[in-house]
Amino acid sequence: MPVFAVLSNKQICVFGRVAETYSTTSKVALTTNSLFSVPVQVAGYNIDFICDGYNDKYLKLSFIPKSINLHLNDDLVTSKLSTFNKGIKIGRIIHISRTSSGEYQDVLVEPYCQTESIYEVGILIKNR
Repeated sequence: MPVFAVLSNKQICVFGRVAETYSTTSKVALTTNSLFSVPVQVAGYNIDFICDGYNDKYLKLSFIPKSINLHLNDDLVTSKLSTFNKGIKIGRIIHISRTSSGEYQDVLVEPYCQTESIYEVGILIKNR
């Protein structure tokens, strides 16, 4: 299940995904966890990418064709292909580099949900 956070400025962003559930608690895999990945889009464009956590404070887009024109500070939002609602902010591009082959770009993303700025979190559950 998707987990969202409400930041102190009342903005909603992706926080993680429920990884395990127990009788009274749940364990959440944060966006930065290597078990986390989610389809995303650059805000305003209709091209989907996979955004992965990799056990660091940043997220990563890998193997993006060099023909895709990405820019520093582009906002990434959840794609309609994800289990999250479309258009929820996940992060912004802070670094773009070419792979050793030169055919692809690796992209570093700073997540909007920094644990020190979280106001509250919530889980959306579908009505049955």
